[in-house]
Amino acid sequence: MRYCENWEHISQRYLAYWARENHDRPILNIRAPRDKRVPLPASHHATLEQRWLDTQYQLD
Repeated sequence: MRYCENWEHISQRYLAYWARENHDRPILNIRAPRDKRVPLPASHHATLEQRWLDTQYQLD
């Protein structure tokens, strides 16, 4: 690639990813911040497992 200083290393990471051999970190990180933050609903679950398995809470 024209603008990448370490293209050889980057291309090896992509090859490892497509061969399902990339185990240390994702090759891509995307952030899309919102203009206005939406607060999450309050959780009254006793455990994290209950919170994640509560379908209605997840939908809200």
